[in-house]
Amino acid sequence: MNTEEESINFLEHHIANTFSKLASEHIIENISWLEDFPRDCARPYATFFESNLIALFPVFCSKEK
Repeated sequence: MNTEEESINFLEHHIANTFSKLASEHIIENISWLEDFPRDCARPYATFFESNLIALFPVFCSKEK
């Protein structure tokens, strides 16, 4: 599995499980990534349509090196 597939699975898992209530009540407008270059990781966050809510996901580190 490449990094793109890993990150999609990671996001899908957290949207369905960690943020299921929030995602069922609000529409995700955008997902962005805060990159952590020294660790080769990133932290995604989502903004929601017509809302000031932000979902801060756990840090994602690819297993692909």
